[in-house]
Amino acid sequence: MRRQAIVLIGSAALLVASTTAGAAPPPDKSDLRRACASLDIASASNIGRVARALRRSPQKAAKSLGRRLADAQRYVESTIQWCEDEGLLTAGAPASTTTTAAPTGLGEPRTSGGITVTVKSVTTAPELTYARGVNEHNVGDTYPAEPGGTYIVVATDLTNNTSGRIDLTCGYAVDAKLVDALGRRYDPVQDLAWLFGDNPECNNGPNPGFTVPMTWAYSVPTGTKVKAFEFEDVTNFDEKQPVQRVPLGVS
Repeated sequence: MRRQAIVLIGSAALLVASTTAGAAPPPDKSDLRRACASLDIASASNIGRVARALRRSPQKAAKSLGRRLADAQRYVESTIQWCEDEGLLTAGAPASTTTTAAPTGLGEPRTSGGITVTVKSVTTAPELTYARGVNEHNVGDTYPAEPGGTYIVVATDLTNNTSGRIDLTCGYAVDAKLVDALGRRYDPVQDLAWLFGDNPECNNGPNPGFTVPMTWAYSVPTGTKVKAFEFEDVTNFDEKQPVQRVPLGVS
């Protein structure tokens, strides 16, 4: 693990240095792709797990090393994200990739802490329809988008690998946001337990080890260019987990 951490952090540092050198000629695309391909998001996550274990140790030296590894994990992950944003690395691809295709994260599992999400589809809709009745809403009632807006619907499979049951529709186990091309972040609409029939019911989410369908919907202005879906495991407020970004590239 120590060698793995050194290699990853060194690759990230060299990449940052190569793109910020003042008088030196800028590296060409092939050099940048090779540098990006040397980074590995899975290994960075493994380093993060070791960091969290060390930070729980009663020994001062272990805690200090844990903090350093946590900083290193964030540094590597932010560099990988830059590679993806620049189109130099296909999202979620193995380290050996040299593809130049536009980043896409559909169908690729991503993990934040104990939450693993696989985005299956992204669609637009002028209105949403209640699949379950709640309060004044009956099954089949529609929920139109506000004037000048539309809905972006993100369908996923979600696996709970945390230490307990999570409430996905009426609790706050996962912070899930939609990101547009301007960097603006959108929160999901309410009533997710009743709008989508496959979603877990309110206060009845999956126990550890189970995978369930989970769909989020977002109200955005018509014509919004959607860039990514982001999520974070927030089941433990005392332990910050990495935010995972799934590139979408749809509008």
